[in-house]
Amino acid sequence: MEKKIILFLATLLVAVILSGAVSAADVSNQQVGVASGQVKKYVETEASLPSAVTVGSENVTSPQFLYLLTKSTTNVNSGISSSIAIKNLAVPSKPSESVKSGTLTKSQYITVANSINQFINTNGRLPNFANSHLGTMRYETLTYTYSNIMNFYNTNKRLPNYVSVKPWSTISKPTTPTNTSVPPVQADSKTPLKVTSTDPANYSYNIPTTKLIRITFSNPIYKPNSTKIKLETYSDQVNVPLTYTIQGNSIYIDHIPLKNLRTYRLIVYSNFVQNSTGNGSTYYSFRFKTKTTNLNSYSARLVIPKMGSNIQIRSDTLNANNAIYHYTNSVYFGTPGECAMIGHRTTWTAPMRKIHTLTTGDLIYIYDYTAKKISKYQYQYHEILPNWKLSNNWKKSGPSMLILKTCHPPGSGANKYIVYAKLVSSLPL
Repeated sequence: MEKKIILFLATLLVAVILSGAVSAADVSNQQVGVASGQVKKYVETEASLPSAVTVGSENVTSPQFLYLLTKSTTNVNSGISSSIAIKNLAVPSKPSESVKSGTLTKSQYITVANSINQFINTNGRLPNFANSHLGTMRYETLTYTYSNIMNFYNTNKRLPNYVSVKPWSTISKPTTPTNTSVPPVQADSKTPLKVTSTDPANYSYNIPTTKLIRITFSNPIYKPNSTKIKLETYSDQVNVPLTYTIQGNSIYIDHIPLKNLRTYRLIVYSNFVQNSTGNGSTYYSFRFKTKTTNLNSYSARLVIPKMGSNIQIRSDTLNANNAIYHYTNSVYFGTPGECAMIGHRTTWTAPMRKIHTLTTGDLIYIYDYTAKKISKYQYQYHEILPNWKLSNNWKKSGPSMLILKTCHPPGSGANKYIVYAKLVSSLPL
């Protein structure tokens, strides 16, 4: 009898240890409430859902955040203050909606939240829609609706008596018409297009070597000429490969990691960009000095909404739960050349197990909390190669590409399934 008890306890201890090794992080109702305000603001500004949401100290995808919203809503309603485990959830495969504008009472939106939670717990995924008194609601509508509910709770410390609902087709539609062929004319468009500020500022120092550089102009800018911008070492004028992203009045410049304790100069030649009426920019240059930066010590995550993945990027090991290894001899995130990573498909929580679901146009994000930037990539294609055909000599210049590798077929190390994605933008985090 004593041996059976000891054996049972030992088995129980092993189970607890193993479950702890793969358990997801937890967040509180209060942390979800704070994050809901950020999502609400993002949707109302961008007319879309964010690709990732920061909840407390954790970063989750929009599908994961919907579960946290509905679970925290029912928790608050029931007076439950215990934390919520983050589930690994993907975007619904066939979302649909047939809902009319109106309001849901508290009891009605609690019923919808309970049905969503039950579906997720039973099926391990988000539903394609949820039934309500106003019709069927797709996951984007649900995310925005419950963000409003939990934002109200965060402000008033109670759930609202009702919540307004609109179809996602209405929420995601721009409130003002845009004409992509003819940019809006600015009141001061006849004045010279000048640089008004830079980050880093001229003559600044102690700048991280992976700093995302910003230049802001006096007007919205268009039609950049890639031959009329240059980042170079100040002492010997060695060019630094770079990429750039335009957003409104600003251009964000990414580059290969700079050298430690060196002075650099960025030059914007005349007519690098234009304003809405075709007036070119004036010449401008500024310089800054870098500080010592450890390129193998960073905080970054790989977010793939299609896969429901939010994966830690590591430079020290491949063998860690929910982690992917960044080849240190490949380029840094968002910079010219090939940024290569490899992750497990069947072990160590299998972060790459759904890589085969990616198709043309799917987006992949790298959230770099050290360099404070988001690098957005878009899936281009994939290939399957035997190991003997593989090379780990990555390109250090040219188009900015993200390369993701994993074993193929699942559980076998004979071949590699390789995804290629092209950089779309690098913007501040």
